[in-house]
Amino acid sequence: MAVINMQIDTKVLQLLYEYHDGVITFANDIVIGKWVILRVVNIRGPRTSGYKYNFDNYFEFVIRDDQGIERIQTWYHNKGDQYLECYWAEDGVVNAIPYFFKNHPVFKSRNWRDFDASVILKRIRECFDTGTDNIQILESIKRICSEI
Repeated sequence: MAVINMQIDTKVLQLLYEYHDGVITFANDIVIGKWVILRVVNIRGPRTSGYKYNFDNYFEFVIRDDQGIERIQTWYHNKGDQYLECYWAEDGVVNAIPYFFKNHPVFKSRNWRDFDASVILKRIRECFDTGTDNIQILESIKRICSEI
């Protein structure tokens, strides 16, 4: 087994893992605050390239909140997504995982419901920054609310 050390606040977690054929399996589920990341993390994307800078490869995490609700959260570690920017470092793909745990906004939320609310509110705030007049801002907010 290999080891990744990860600092969360003042605590250091030592994560034991094995990597085989696109699957990272940790020795245990990982607990961060009230969140639980299940121990199996898949690396998905094209099977034709093992090149670590392939932008179409992504991590697939199963994350459980304190209400017992589980969701699959994907993250393209080499190009980022709407929630978290990319991880550029020469220290390997597996080392992007602690970066995800420390920086993804889901771990700053109380649960999945709180996270969903923060995403919607962020989109509404962006309407004020990009709108040119009140009517355009209001129409953008209405469109967001109709998607809820």
